[in-house]
Amino acid sequence: MLPITQVPVLIEESYECFRSVFSLHQSKLFQKYLTGLISNPNVTVSFIAGSFSDGGSQRALNRFLTEYDWDIQELNKQRLDMLQEDSVTKWNNKGVVCLDDTLIDKSGELIPGAGHFYDHSSGCYKHAQNIVTGNYADEGVSYPLGFRQYFKEDSKEAKQYGFKTKIVLACELVTEAVKNGVAADTFVADSGFMCRELADHIESLKKKWVMSAKSDLLVKVRGVFVQLKDYAAQVPKELFLPCEAGGKTYYVHTRTLFLNCLERKVKVAISYDNPLLEGEPKFLLSSNQRWERNRILRTYTLRHFIEAFYRDAKQHLGLGGCQLRKIKGVHRHWMLVFTAYSILKQYVAKSGLTKKLEETLQTIGDGCRYVNSQILDALVKLVYDLTLQKQKPEQIIQTLKNTKNHIKTVKA
Repeated sequence: MLPITQVPVLIEESYECFRSVFSLHQSKLFQKYLTGLISNPNVTVSFIAGSFSDGGSQRALNRFLTEYDWDIQELNKQRLDMLQEDSVTKWNNKGVVCLDDTLIDKSGELIPGAGHFYDHSSGCYKHAQNIVTGNYADEGVSYPLGFRQYFKEDSKEAKQYGFKTKIVLACELVTEAVKNGVAADTFVADSGFMCRELADHIESLKKKWVMSAKSDLLVKVRGVFVQLKDYAAQVPKELFLPCEAGGKTYYVHTRTLFLNCLERKVKVAISYDNPLLEGEPKFLLSSNQRWERNRILRTYTLRHFIEAFYRDAKQHLGLGGCQLRKIKGVHRHWMLVFTAYSILKQYVAKSGLTKKLEETLQTIGDGCRYVNSQILDALVKLVYDLTLQKQKPEQIIQTLKNTKNHIKTVKA
């Protein structure tokens, strides 16, 4: 890892949106931490501190995360305000709020809230932290809105902070999204969140929902309750019509049916990914009985953006890299990851609309590499300037170790 001689201009410019959250001293640590998150996925506090050529204090960064007085909710508000001030990332009523949870792998037994959780993707248990998030998504942009950490009922954290199910946490995120004025009218979730409690809560706030469902849910067909999978097997093949969503063609049948677990009618969509209707179908439910197959499928397809966020945040921004043992520090780390992601997402989205950059940035990984190129540029320019001053190699090395007073603002 090359030494970081200065905070990249992208971070400096974005900091203006967060000036009211931090003191002057805290602002420097905030910019350093974001730079560390973006420049390398190894984001332990000691690694970030050691990455800077000015010999930044690990203790200062630790205190920034665990002790200093700044408001995580105010940071989140300013982050969302920043995104709404830009037409490229501003939410709109064609978007959705996706609800989901993810596991963050951990090895230490003393990590706050870490426990043995079942991972559906791998089919086994793993030692991890579990967070539930709400994400905004439309066809053009997506980003996180907020999070809640899930604690197992028998954990010490649940005893200290109170136990809440993931459904309760999802309901809190729904309320928070509505309170924050998110323009989206529809909430989307997978079958793990499909239940009456969440559906009722969303509808009580005059919002709609689309969720996937397990195949054993009961629906009433001609006065008799049958499982969804049995109903799907009875539907004539000619009633499955092609539907385009997410660049793919699906074959979908829809019908309004009474759903036993909700005790009311919903629109049921049964979807196959092939014209022969082979394999297991996907079952989607919509609270809006007037929606047709295309709208239901295209709305649910937006859910893949939250999975992309989890992947990018873990691979590129160190969502799982925090090893702090104080829950306050862990939650602040996660919100700082959200902030770094939002800054990059805004920059990536805008890069396709401007000629400022030599090449268009398309992914969060592209954004991270672009920031690293700024870091490299700053280092090369500083070494070049010192060479022109006829400094010897050992002098240049010593200067890089003590470069705090030599750094100038370098433009991208």
